[in-house]
Amino acid sequence: MSDDASFTLEDGRKRAAEAPYTFFLPSPAELAAIGPGDAVKLIFVHRLPVEEWESERMWVKVVKVDGDRLVGELDNIPDEKSSPLRPGDRVEFGRHNIISVQFRDPETKPEPYGGNLRTYWDR
Repeated sequence: MSDDASFTLEDGRKRAAEAPYTFFLPSPAELAAIGPGDAVKLIFVHRLPVEEWESERMWVKVVKVDGDRLVGELDNIPDEKSSPLRPGDRVEFGRHNIISVQFRDPETKPEPYGGNLRTYWDR
């Protein structure tokens, strides 16, 4: 969702569907509560040739929320040496791209799944 041609952002829902027992996403309530100052983790997929890592999970600090469109600043140093991304770079994304959240104020964090988080899975 960013204008930067050097990367795309992965849809976290796809990864979660492929690995439902090991890849967990924030709840709808957590996604809805994200605001400026919160940190979110996104999966960046490099479009340019890379030396080592085709994709990286990196933190972005949210600076603006407009419905389902969010704007943030990269809050990571990429591990991929050839990446043109730098801390502070502007990143535009959607809630579907978010794979993890760290709320600026833990008191504002909603109860995930209404407190009904499953601790086991049916086989």
